[in-house]
Amino acid sequence: MYWPRRADDKRKKVAKAALFDLDGTLVESDAAVVWCVNELLRRLSLPPADPAEIIGLIGVGLTPLLKEFMPEPEAHVAEYQRLYRQGFGDRTKVYEGTAVTLSALRKAGIKTGLVTNRNKDLAVTIVAHFGLDDLFDTLIGDGEGWPLKPDPAMVFEACRRLGVEPRETILAGDTLIDVATGRNAGCETVLLNYKGVYKESDADHVIVSLPKILDFFKGS
Repeated sequence: MYWPRRADDKRKKVAKAALFDLDGTLVESDAAVVWCVNELLRRLSLPPADPAEIIGLIGVGLTPLLKEFMPEPEAHVAEYQRLYRQGFGDRTKVYEGTAVTLSALRKAGIKTGLVTNRNKDLAVTIVAHFGLDDLFDTLIGDGEGWPLKPDPAMVFEACRRLGVEPRETILAGDTLIDVATGRNAGCETVLLNYKGVYKESDADHVIVSLPKILDFFKGS
């Protein structure tokens, strides 16, 4: 569902906060997700899935992803999460410029948050593993009772915690789900089109390098 901006909802010229997606935006996790899904399928004596199909579903949320490859996906969520914790470290990398960009935003007085459809506990584990945990003022993920993106509920909650309005916030992500989420919430949107997958989108800005987001914050 899409919630269009009100005609009178004018965003301020200078954003006060930046919200980020995690997978595909700050960290490259395709290999970790593919390995984990197929390892789980192997343990369930099910055929492996096409990596491209798995990658295409990253960002929709864990249960919807697993539903495409196995019956009763909810019954296997805990095992997936256990496997992921064991295997993500060697199969995940942080995108170049991530820590520098987040640090620059914080130094400029911009509040930062992570809003992800990934399980919150796993998201906390991932950002801590890569030393990014001190660079976010708030982190919201699946498992806290919020509807998944593109519903704007997590963004609204992040803005509430940060003490800012959505119109004062930039939301950055790597999928059209993230763009829709930002638009649904009334945020300014930035699409990280690292791989050139999207030829067009409804995003306010499209960039191919995370540090370019600093251009949208006056004085950062």
